[in-house]
Amino acid sequence: MNQGNSFQDFLRKVEIPMFGFAIVNPMGPTFMGFAIGKNNSKTANLMFFTLNPFSQTAEEVSTYDFDPQTVDVETMLEDFDITSDIDDFLVQKKSCQEGFSTPTLFLGNLGGETESFANEQQLIIMSVIRHSHDPIRTLENLNLFPMDVMHRVSHEMQNMFSVIANDASGLKHATDEELMKIVAHICNLDHIKQEFKGFNIAWTGAINFQEENGNVSLVKTAVKLEEAIPIIAKLCPPLFALMAEDYK
Repeated sequence: MNQGNSFQDFLRKVEIPMFGFAIVNPMGPTFMGFAIGKNNSKTANLMFFTLNPFSQTAEEVSTYDFDPQTVDVETMLEDFDITSDIDDFLVQKKSCQEGFSTPTLFLGNLGGETESFANEQQLIIMSVIRHSHDPIRTLENLNLFPMDVMHRVSHEMQNMFSVIANDASGLKHATDEELMKIVAHICNLDHIKQEFKGFNIAWTGAINFQEENGNVSLVKTAVKLEEAIPIIAKLCPPLFALMAEDYK
């Protein structure tokens, strides 16, 4: 059974950020991912987190018998059932109607040079996309607006109600070839730069939208962008190293 954790407790426990991915839209831009947290000196937790202006959550997925401060990160995915545990967790979330939209930004934190390690990471990326909501439509929109996050999001908003009207059971399942095409978009470093700039705009826009519509209590408790940035930096350090390249 997946256990909830307070988000602040989760941040204190994080030892190994694994993957970060994001949904960019002006209603609720969300940064998500998986991380390994330190449970005690002998055990570690696999955690799933979500962060948007109005909600921050963390769930414990699995527990493992290793110390995250001393584990060999490059063999970690092979030595423990992390890849399959992530897949099982995502299947469960989707079956409980707790799934998420297909991410349009994905960045790994683990590095590593061996082929087997790269293959394990690829399986996790594919699993995240496969079990997300409507990857086919996301691929269509990414193809329509390559490297153009703002026009793509505008297009998605214009078609939002027709998408909602579609029965989720009628959504097409993506083939492995289609999944790989999505990976080619959302893991492309130049695309990630553009996407995260759009994410920042959408984050502030979501709060402004609620303020303009009189949702004072929601705005009062919202996490502002300047508060979110250090959190995302902690959970996905390579993203900020990438964004810093534009300012060198």
